[in-house]
Amino acid sequence: MKKIWKIVRWNKRYEVSNYGEVRFIKNKRLQKFHTLKNGSKLAYLSFKNGTKKNIMVHKLVFTHFKKEQIIRYKHLIMHNDFNRSNNKTPNLSKHTHGDVLRMWYEHKNRIRGVYTHSSTVIKKDGTKKTYNRYRAVLKYNKKTKTLGYFDTKREAASAYYSGYQELYGRPPFRMEQGL
Repeated sequence: MKKIWKIVRWNKRYEVSNYGEVRFIKNKRLQKFHTLKNGSKLAYLSFKNGTKKNIMVHKLVFTHFKKEQIIRYKHLIMHNDFNRSNNKTPNLSKHTHGDVLRMWYEHKNRIRGVYTHSSTVIKKDGTKKTYNRYRAVLKYNKKTKTLGYFDTKREAASAYYSGYQELYGRPPFRMEQGL
């Protein structure tokens, strides 16, 4: 992805990049960000008259590089990988409050259940053989259900998605979004 710079619409002294960076136009120096407790980046942009404005970097990047319109109090901008310091354009998407609650619930409860499972077997001749397999797991109501052990990650993911669809009547959130 090539780095693209655009002038901030409401403050012509700064530019924002699709990589989540902000810089002064005058001397091309990068702006330092303040990191909030939740990991989000906050930029302090000053105007010519001396006033300053705080703005979340992911909102600044989204509004300048995505063509989607954001309706205040209805839409939220989310990080697809849940890493709030990754403000690159492909990592940002617009969601409603209901979508966000469902995403965070699924992320927090680790409903994405493909895990690596290794086991070592000692053969009759004394040699050790290690098997690396993948386990598909569904978690719901604080209970864990193992769907099986598989040789490839793809097979385990397929079993997980079909089990999820059967249990909840819909595909996992990430599959709906095509991410």
